[in-house]
Amino acid sequence: MRKFSLMLALLAGMMLPVTAVAQPASSSKSKTSNKKSSKKGKAKEVEEVIIEEPPVDDGLTFSNEQILLNNQAVEAVSSGNFKKAEQLFNAMLQIGEFNVIWMNLGRTYANQNKCLEAKEAYDHVATSPAIKDYTVEMIMDTTQGFIRDLEAQCSSKIILKCNPAEMEITIDGGHEFMCSTTPISLVPGKHSIYAKTSYGFNTIVVETIKNETKIAKVDVIDYEQVATDAGVTPEEIRHRSKLYKILGYSFIGGGVVLAGAGFGVWGWAYSSWQSHASKVNGGEGGDEDLNGHNKDWYNSRQVIGGVIGAFGVAMLVAGVTLVIVDAKKYQPQVKMLDSQENRAMFNLSPVFSPEFSGLTLSGRF
Repeated sequence: MRKFSLMLALLAGMMLPVTAVAQPASSSKSKTSNKKSSKKGKAKEVEEVIIEEPPVDDGLTFSNEQILLNNQAVEAVSSGNFKKAEQLFNAMLQIGEFNVIWMNLGRTYANQNKCLEAKEAYDHVATSPAIKDYTVEMIMDTTQGFIRDLEAQCSSKIILKCNPAEMEITIDGGHEFMCSTTPISLVPGKHSIYAKTSYGFNTIVVETIKNETKIAKVDVIDYEQVATDAGVTPEEIRHRSKLYKILGYSFIGGGVVLAGAGFGVWGWAYSSWQSHASKVNGGEGGDEDLNGHNKDWYNSRQVIGGVIGAFGVAMLVAGVTLVIVDAKKYQPQVKMLDSQENRAMFNLSPVFSPEFSGLTLSGRF
């Protein structure tokens, strides 16, 4: 009865076409019968103990705990909650490995566009114990069909060029693996690649295209080593960052004030003489305004205002440049040095896939 209900739930989900179920394990039973017989007119009680022979085990099957987890996983798949199904199938594997569990887990990964994890799960099918409810040939044929579907789904590839070569890679928050130059299959779209070493980390975003292979360069720079090689101490890097920041924001503030004042003077001188000229044209004035200033006086004020304004703009550009240099060059070095000294690193990085976008929080202690 247990087997029928599970298969019914599975067919309703229309997701995992093969799911093994357990057969209740039979245990040896003993029964005692008492019978009385009389011999030569004398009654005597004889106790006979009959032990049934245990049945021959014709294969492996799920435990009761695995059956419960499997039923919950089927329900999760039916409702589209593949993340929960993934967790439940992994829990089943902790109890005991079977080929059908790995196959179902791979299918669940595929429905989340986790190409690497799905391929890894399918690879375990051939090397895991077979479940007795289905033949090995049936499970392998079904798995081969899923692998073909996965290859069509994960039709884009990337080749990682890692610097340094020894670093740990995580793609879209999936399983962690060591960087290599082996092409990695992914679904077409944007993907977040997180790399970390013993001294730092980095996150890049790569967009892959169907049936194309892209080379992605991932660098995790050891800023402390770079500073040492260049003869610059970490304290000097921090000092430079602070100096660039102070000068940059000071120049920005001063540039805004000077530019505003200069162009304000230029505008005042220009508009004042234009106003007086209009009155002159109307016959209300002469070559000078009411304050006795002629056109040359206003022209000189315009020049002064323009020079002050241009100087302010130059200061503003210089300040912005200093801030950008600090943000791009020195701040990453300072953050990396601080994280290494604190022996703890946290990273909030974007995760992209054709069906999901979000953030992942990573840390190292």
